[in-house]
Amino acid sequence: MLINGRAETWQRSFMEFSDTELLKFAQENDIVDIKEIAASYEMKKYEQLLAQHPYDVWQGKNGNWYTYLPNEKKGRVLKKRATEEKIKDCIVEYYNNNPSVESVFNEWIERKLMYKEIQKGSADRYKTDFERFFVNTGFAKKKIKQIDSDELEDFIRRQIAEQNLTMKSYSGLRIIIRGMWMYAKKKKCTDISISEFFGDLDLSRKIFKKTVIEKEDQVFAEDEIPILVDYLKRNVTIWNLGVLLVLQTGVRVGELSALKPGDWAGGNILKIRRTEIRYKNEDGKNVVAVRCVAFGHAAVVTLCETVVVVQRRCIVGQFGDLAAIDDAFGEERQSGECQTS
Repeated sequence: MLINGRAETWQRSFMEFSDTELLKFAQENDIVDIKEIAASYEMKKYEQLLAQHPYDVWQGKNGNWYTYLPNEKKGRVLKKRATEEKIKDCIVEYYNNNPSVESVFNEWIERKLMYKEIQKGSADRYKTDFERFFVNTGFAKKKIKQIDSDELEDFIRRQIAEQNLTMKSYSGLRIIIRGMWMYAKKKKCTDISISEFFGDLDLSRKIFKKTVIEKEDQVFAEDEIPILVDYLKRNVTIWNLGVLLVLQTGVRVGELSALKPGDWAGGNILKIRRTEIRYKNEDGKNVVAVRCVAFGHAAVVTLCETVVVVQRRCIVGQFGDLAAIDDAFGEERQSGECQTS
């Protein structure tokens, strides 16, 4: 061994040093660069963990990178990441059991979707919030095992202050943190009990942004509803009938726009078989839900009027749903010319 160019010929057998002492001496005397040693060791360990991975790593036609990871119940599970570097990090974190916050989030979301605990639209909202709170602040890259309760609390307080969060916005952040850390605890990647953490977290209501909305700007007053209904009935368009149907049945806007003629066979039962929702999906398929809604006589009248409007224009066979019909009535919606006899 060479030390500053001289051979190590003077070491005596009775002199013993610990590795810690040697490293400290070397660092203090600028003999070695500890950071360089740590980086080299980390790279070697990284390559060793990759080498023990039994599955291939490949790039799909969509540009994403894929591999399989072992799974006790299923044998193996497919993993997807945006880049080759990220899929390799995912492999290493699995075998090292020290995942980043971002990896824990991805696994948590994938698990929720797999067990149908959330819909794809909800997952997209979580991803948007994760990008805002974690990715944009660099917190996503941190190793979850190294994050203690003090650092997590500091992160939460900084997000509230720096992003001027309302209590509603904070609830979105809280849902993600709670879900990730509960999942990480089950995987033995953290010692933090997130239930106890939030139970002990004392946040004053004063730190949240206040949004004052007058009650009259949020909901219709009882004396306003008859005026609205009267206007909708006197100005019969496919658009106005849709609004009237929402008031009378309670169907959601997405469900209304996806209605088809076969969903109502007369009587007071309207079958809600589908809803129009927006979410990112590789194969472009929609989530279909079945729900029946019972309603009163007023809604039956509205449905009859809707059918009359559609039939008068002879477009039932041409258009499949109310959204398409609504597009056909674009000009009439503006002029209010679509009237019943």
